[in-house]
Amino acid sequence: MPSRPRPRDLPTLPAPRPVLFLMLDPPPRPADHPMHVYMERLAPSSRRAMEAALGRVARLLRLPPERISWWALPDRYLWAICNALGRDHAAATANQSLSAVRGVAKVALEMGEGISPERYQAYLEILRFPAAPAARRKALSRRQTDRMIGRARAEEDPKGVRDAALLAVLVAAGLKRSEVTSLRLADYDRRSGRLRVGEETVRLGAEVRVLLRDWIGYRGRAHGPLFLPMRKGGAIERREMSGQAIALIVAERAGQARLGPVSPEDLRRPALGPHP
Repeated sequence: MPSRPRPRDLPTLPAPRPVLFLMLDPPPRPADHPMHVYMERLAPSSRRAMEAALGRVARLLRLPPERISWWALPDRYLWAICNALGRDHAAATANQSLSAVRGVAKVALEMGEGISPERYQAYLEILRFPAAPAARRKALSRRQTDRMIGRARAEEDPKGVRDAALLAVLVAAGLKRSEVTSLRLADYDRRSGRLRVGEETVRLGAEVRVLLRDWIGYRGRAHGPLFLPMRKGGAIERREMSGQAIALIVAERAGQARLGPVSPEDLRRPALGPHP
């Protein structure tokens, strides 16, 4: 592996101004752009997450993602990106961004876009961030998840109704938080109770369908994300929720149910089984 340079030898990131030597001018057509080709190869549920991952690096370089020659980063910048991501983000988040950059570089190599196999090897060797030890997940029982959902449902206001439906879907379908934020109203078939998650379909039980029916009654039938954020006054905003918002909902309802710290990942344990 290439030796790590001293911090003072690395570029400052975020850059004080756009890193112009990396800018594509003009940008290639999407069909000829390794970044777009890489994105098209991903499942829809992963595409948004990896777009956000590349966006984190693009902000460090002060350039739009589609204008960056991702395959032309010098070693100094590869190291600087690793350091900046490791400084500002959790290991898993940093690694997601590094994985996205490696993925674009691999596509560029396949397309003959000015990166050699030797240069690509540097991407593989440098763009790594040591993952933190995995936190031990809680083994939540069915009764505990029901308590969380019940606490939300008891509030009988739009936020409580939304949170109850969201938690029930998390438990029933075993979704990642990014998959929940990617859900659209059109992904749910009210008649059959089937929920489309990427290229898969999950059949929801009767209780979850009732909770979703109540939430959609507040949400309305307009196209867009299935679950929507709310302002403090209760007004519904017509935009996608963030993964952090999902985590806050889970933490809030777990606290009300006196379960201690709980993350969305704790609700994905296979031992829970399907929710009726």
